[in-house]
Amino acid sequence: MESSTLLSMPAEVRLNIYSYLFEDASIHIDSSTSSTKPGRGRPVLAPLLETCTFLRNEAGPSYFSRVRVCSDVYQGVEQTGLLNWLHKIGDLNVKLLRKFELRWNNYIDITLDLEHNAIPARNTSIQEEPAEPLLGKILDLAKNPIEPYSAPNIPTPEHMAHLSTHNPTTSTQVSSHHTLSIRGVPRITCPELYWKLHGTKEYCAALTKQVFPRLAATLEGRPRLHLTLEEIAHFVMDLDMHAAHLRWLWYW
Repeated sequence: MESSTLLSMPAEVRLNIYSYLFEDASIHIDSSTSSTKPGRGRPVLAPLLETCTFLRNEAGPSYFSRVRVCSDVYQGVEQTGLLNWLHKIGDLNVKLLRKFELRWNNYIDITLDLEHNAIPARNTSIQEEPAEPLLGKILDLAKNPIEPYSAPNIPTPEHMAHLSTHNPTTSTQVSSHHTLSIRGVPRITCPELYWKLHGTKEYCAALTKQVFPRLAATLEGRPRLHLTLEEIAHFVMDLDMHAAHLRWLWYW
């Protein structure tokens, strides 16, 4: 009896395997350098895509449509690493990208999800007032680092309330096509006090309202949501410009 291999399986089975394999895929790119390098113990691309041309071509669409592209954005610094990676994967694969996570100046996290949401459009910011920190909570925060909170693709009202409990600075704009969320980067100790002193909650709300309209206009009317390489570059530059201006005007 011959042993079964991946290539000997029916194409439908292989596609199901790819969907499962890449469900939580992510890539971490150092944007400030001229090359992409492994980050946090992960390779630049999924190892399966490096095996042979056939598997790269067959599994590529499944990978690029699911992978989270994570990158740091520093004020006024050209995003060379990110742009080089986008050029490397090619225009067709760039248009398959759906999830982006950017950290600006180590101050805020920006999440863009181009998955089609099965909820009514709401072009309003979703926020909740933070609860006053308790002494016990502060002591716990001083002892234990805060783990990042991973949001699901479709932000239900129950999830948004839960998210605000973890990070009250979160400001989210939701449309029928995409979700843009901006929140303060958690600090190891007393994040609520830091956010309050620096106006982080108001800053996130103001920045979301600045960036969302142009992004919505770019995606309007497209039967299949996507951003081109140039549009991703413009989105990052637009985000950097507005974020820097808001910090300079009245936020720290």
